[in-house]
Amino acid sequence: MAVAGAVTATTTDAVDGTPEYAAAPGRGPAPPYRPGPPVHRVTDRIQRPGPAPHDLPASMYTRATCPAGPTARRTRPRGAPRDRTPADPVRAVPVSPDGPAASPERMPVSLPTPPPESSMATALPDPLSPPAGAAPGDRPRAADQDARLADLIETELNGSLPAVTALGLGSAARHALLPAGRLLRPLLLVRSALAVGGAVGPVLPAAVGLECVHAGSLVHDDIIDGDRTRRGRPAVHDRFGPATAIVTGNALFFSWFEALCECAARGVPETRVAAACRIQAEAGRRICEGAARELTLAGRLDTAVDDYLEMARLKTAVLISAACRIGAVLAGGRTADTEALAAFGEHLGMAFQIRDDLLPYGRSPGAAGKPADSDLRNQRPTLPVLLARDRASASQRAELRRAFAALPDPMTAALIRRLVVTTDAHTAAARLAEKHAARAFRDLARLPETAHRRRLAALAVTALGRAGPARRRP
Repeated sequence: MAVAGAVTATTTDAVDGTPEYAAAPGRGPAPPYRPGPPVHRVTDRIQRPGPAPHDLPASMYTRATCPAGPTARRTRPRGAPRDRTPADPVRAVPVSPDGPAASPERMPVSLPTPPPESSMATALPDPLSPPAGAAPGDRPRAADQDARLADLIETELNGSLPAVTALGLGSAARHALLPAGRLLRPLLLVRSALAVGGAVGPVLPAAVGLECVHAGSLVHDDIIDGDRTRRGRPAVHDRFGPATAIVTGNALFFSWFEALCECAARGVPETRVAAACRIQAEAGRRICEGAARELTLAGRLDTAVDDYLEMARLKTAVLISAACRIGAVLAGGRTADTEALAAFGEHLGMAFQIRDDLLPYGRSPGAAGKPADSDLRNQRPTLPVLLARDRASASQRAELRRAFAALPDPMTAALIRRLVVTTDAHTAAARLAEKHAARAFRDLARLPETAHRRRLAALAVTALGRAGPARRRP
C-alpha cells in the first residue's frame, strides 16, 4: 500500500526500457523522461517520500546499499549535491515492500568479487630454483642449496633486527644472532615444509623466528649457567650486562610469534598460522619445564637416567621436533607426514643432546664454542656421568661421589672425566645417541621419497657431526 506523497514507478516497456511515471496525488505532473540504459522487466515498486527516483543515482537502490523493507533510505550525506550522472553499470534493483526478492531473476546484482587469496606456490618464487636462463634440470647441488638457504635465513635475520633495534636492544640482539650458528632448527623447518610440498618463501619468516627464540634461550642459559663465552665470543650478558641480556632474550622470544604472523602476509592460510602458533606456545612451555627440571637436578648424582633423558627431551628435543612440525603444518602437509616429521625431529633432538653431553670427553672439548665444563662446574649430572655411576665399581662410585661433591674444583672435574672414560660410559652414551638417530631415520623414511627428504637426512648427519652448511661469503 502506497504512503502519502510517494511516487509509484513501474517499468512497463520491456522493448526500449522507457519507464512510465504516474504522478501521485498532490505532487503535480510527472517529471520529464530522461533516457538511461535499458532495464529488465521489474514488477516491484519503489516507495519512498521525497524526490523522484530519477533524481538519485541508480546505485542508491542496489541491495548493497539499500535496506530491505518498505522504505529505501537515502545514503547521500545531508546537504551534498545530487548526482545527476547516468545510472551506474550495476543495474538498480527496486526493493519490494514485502521484503527481499525471492529469486535471482528479481535481484540481478553484480557485487564486487574480492581478490583471491595468494597461495603458497605463488606468494614468492622458490629461491632454490635454478636462475633464469639455466638449462632444464640444472638445479643447484644439494649442498649448495643448504648454503643458499642458510644465507637466506641470515639475510632475513638482518631484516628482522630493526624491530628489536626500535626497543634500544639492537646491538645486543645482533650480538646474540649474528653471525649465525649452524641454523639447524631453521633449516629443518624449511626442509620439512619442502618435504611435504611447500615452498621456501612463505615459511621463511617462521624459520627466522625459530632462530630468534633459540638465540634468546641461549642468552638466558648463559646467565643461568654463568658462562661468559658463546660461539667463541663474549656472551651477551658478559658484554652488555645481565639486565640488558634478560630483556634482549625476552624480545627475541616474542619475535618468534611476530615472525610467524608474517607467514600469513606471504600466503599461508591463517588457519595454518594459528595451528603453528599453538605448536610454538606448547613447545615454549615445555622448554621452560625442561629448564626448571634441569635446575632441580643440580647436585644430585642419584638422578635416574630416565629422569635425565626426560629433561633432555623437554629442553632440547621438543624445539627441534616443533621446527619440523611447524614447517609441515605451514605447508599444509598431511597428518601422517607431519607426525612422522615431528617424531624424526624429537629423536634427532635426543641424539643431538647426547652428542652435546659427550663433547667434554672428546678430542676437542671446546668445539661447541662454549665452556666444556659448564655442566660439571654447575654440578649438573649429564648422561655420561650418570652412566659412569651405574657402570662403576663400588670404589669408583665412591670416588665419583666425592669428586662430584667437590665441584667446581678443576682437579675434581678432570677426575670425573677420567672415570667416565675408564668405565666406558662415554661409549655407552654414544650408542644411545646412535639408537635415537636410527629411530629418527626410520621415522623420516615414512615420508615419500624425495630430494627434500634426503636433504633432511643429510642435515641430521651434519647435526650429529657438529658441522653446519658451508656458506659462501662475499
